[in-house]
Amino acid sequence: MVTSTPANGTVLSRTVGDAFNPAVFQCTGQIATFWLPLQIKWVLGDLTNAGLATPSFGALSVSNTLNFAGQYEGGEFVYSCVVTSTSENNAARRVVSSSITINVYSVPTGDVVETGIPIVDTDLAGQMYRIQCINAGNGTATSFSWISPSSVVTGGDTLVFSPSLASDQGTYTCRFTIQETGRQGNHEFDVVIYETPVLSLPPQRVQATGDTLSCSKYVVTRGDRRVVLNYTWTLPNGQTFSGDAVTTDTLGNYTCSVTNIILDRAGAPASASTATDTIVITVIPAPVANIAITGVDGAVVHLSNRKNNTFVVLPGASAVFNCSEASGSDVTFQWVRVQGTARTVVTSSTMFTLSNVGVAQEGIYQCEVTNPLIDSASRTTAMAAEFDVFHEPALTLPETQYAIIGEQAQLTCTFTGDRPDNFTWSRLPTAGGSAMAVVQTNQNVLTISNLVREDSGQYMCEIAGQPANTLPAYSSSATVQLVAQAAPSASISLISPQTGLVGRAFEVACTAAGETPAMTTIAWEFGGTTLQTSERLTVSRVGNTLTLAIASLGRTDAGTYTCRVTDPTIGLPSRRTASTTLLLDINGSSEEVSDSDNTTIIVGVVCGVVGLILLVVLVAIVYRQWKAKKEAGASGEENLTYGRVTSNNGAGHQ
Repeated sequence: MVTSTPANGTVLSRTVGDAFNPAVFQCTGQIATFWLPLQIKWVLGDLTNAGLATPSFGALSVSNTLNFAGQYEGGEFVYSCVVTSTSENNAARRVVSSSITINVYSVPTGDVVETGIPIVDTDLAGQMYRIQCINAGNGTATSFSWISPSSVVTGGDTLVFSPSLASDQGTYTCRFTIQETGRQGNHEFDVVIYETPVLSLPPQRVQATGDTLSCSKYVVTRGDRRVVLNYTWTLPNGQTFSGDAVTTDTLGNYTCSVTNIILDRAGAPASASTATDTIVITVIPAPVANIAITGVDGAVVHLSNRKNNTFVVLPGASAVFNCSEASGSDVTFQWVRVQGTARTVVTSSTMFTLSNVGVAQEGIYQCEVTNPLIDSASRTTAMAAEFDVFHEPALTLPETQYAIIGEQAQLTCTFTGDRPDNFTWSRLPTAGGSAMAVVQTNQNVLTISNLVREDSGQYMCEIAGQPANTLPAYSSSATVQLVAQAAPSASISLISPQTGLVGRAFEVACTAAGETPAMTTIAWEFGGTTLQTSERLTVSRVGNTLTLAIASLGRTDAGTYTCRVTDPTIGLPSRRTASTTLLLDINGSSEEVSDSDNTTIIVGVVCGVVGLILLVVLVAIVYRQWKAKKEAGASGEENLTYGRVTSNNGAGHQ
């Protein structure tokens, strides 16, 4: 027999993730007293009925003890303790076993099965809304209960909403117990109660030909994404069209049928959950405005040659503006004056009159016709006309225009009155006999780039036009004399160094150039003042050059000197003057430099003379001493005499 712990035939129920309990299986056994145990081992599998058979699978543990570590994993496992014995004389072998079963169940996981449609106050065809709680894992689930958002506990696995109420919406919790393990599970489920979709379609609408009809424009629904709308149009000729939008091309009635389909949570149409409504849209012609402007008291209104739908009258005339509509419908009229983005209502009738017109009455006048029956933007149409009071243009050109050589010249054909239809620029013949040449057309500004002196001459601008076929054509011309001139310029020439010394002289010259240098005025300026000849400085002109001379520089003479030249013959006042500048620096004092030089020379001369005298005396003394020593052996008296003489000479030089 075999004895095991746990005992043979034990069935353990556990949950995935639990720690092993018990963690050790033990086994002992012997078949009979005269049978000797040969081997005890634990194997994975059921050997209860193995009999004398030898296990064909490997051992988990060749020992009477089986140890577990870790956590349970899902599945069913059978562990068997196998005892193999032999008889005392080894005549036979027997195998006996003890088996233990472990069933490992998944963690309790709930789910909900939903039936019916949760519509407020509605039980569609008897399909009451239900939610049923189930165990999505293995094991036998028992003891179901539901907890509502208001904490009301209801027994059983199914909740029935009959009928569904708006207050039923919220999060419900299902609880249950796994019978084999005793473990509890729960699952939360959001119940959404949908409002009954409502179709709100007006009985009839009127739109105009050419409009695009949209059935969804008139549908009002309450609900959410679980509502799908299908549209079907029936056209005036009896044909049908599926879709929301259709374009009207004929008059008559267009009928739209809207089907409201409710989907279940899976997105499939729910049975017996549709509602249908229809709308009829009558299509009539859109209003069309027509404008007529006529003269009053003999005045004539002309159609413009230059712009479409533009009416031309002469100053002082009177005109009647009239608007009409031919559909025969009950429409309203409004005249509006449009000035840019501004709109001014002139009248709400079909006509109005402008008397003794002038420039102030010019502009765009628009007639707006509205059919209030039409339920679209096509209810209003407009027609605009431009009203022009013609003033014949007149040219205003200057006699002469000046320009600078090398720059750009622009001749402008200015005018008063209406803008001419055509412009023509021509250059008139020169004194040499060249023919007149057209240089530009259709622009009132003539531009000449990089002007040269040869561009000087007389230019003519011609204008022409005809505002309407019923008005006479006009033309006129004017000339302008273009004069190309060289702009004045100034250049500085240094006669003295740019860095001066106090007490020294300074001189600089400025030369003028340009159109008429002889007539150009030249001036030297310093500190905002024009310099004139004085005791310290001289300003003198020779030809086109103005020289500035300062006899003795002072420290206050340092700064910026400006040479300014002006040519009064230049036609452009802004270009008559040119200037250039010079910055004069003054470093040190010329008097201090002179005194220092003299002192240095005197000191040097004195030192040189004294040094020379001392050198001569020294040489003489050395020479006499040398001579006395040489003659010392001849006579001592001579030495004394020499000494006296030396002493007297020395006394005489002191």
